[in-house]
Amino acid sequence: MLNIVSEDVAEAMNATSEDLPFDVDELEAANLTPVPSTLVRPMRVAEAPVQIECRVEQLIPIGRGNQGNTLILAEVLAYHIDDAVFDADRKRIPPDRLKAIGRMAGDGYSRTREYFEMVRPDPNYSGR
Repeated sequence: MLNIVSEDVAEAMNATSEDLPFDVDELEAANLTPVPSTLVRPMRVAEAPVQIECRVEQLIPIGRGNQGNTLILAEVLAYHIDDAVFDADRKRIPPDRLKAIGRMAGDGYSRTREYFEMVRPDPNYSGR
C-alpha cells in the first residue's frame, strides 16, 4: 500500500513516524482516517489524494551490514485518485493540484510542485 501525501496532511503524516507502543494505531493517533482497500489487506489513508494498492514482487537488499536498506519492487494492483487532483482531459495528475511531498533524509522533506514541461522534439511522441 502506498499513499501519496499532499502538503495539506504533512503534519499528520509526520505524526505517523512517532515511535508508539505496538498496540497504538498510528493512523488514529495522527487523526487520519483508515479506509478499506479493495485488493490488499492494509488500509488506505482517506486524506491521501492518491492511494496505490500494491503487491510486493521482490525485496532487494542494498548496502552493507547494519547500514543497509531494502529496495522494494511491487506490482500495482489498483489506483484510487481523488477527482480534485485528476485532470480528466489530459488523463494526468498535475503536480500543482497534487502538491505531493516526499520524505528525504532525517527530518527533511521536499515539495514536488516545482514543475516545468519541455516539448519533446519527436513529432510522433504521443505522451501528451
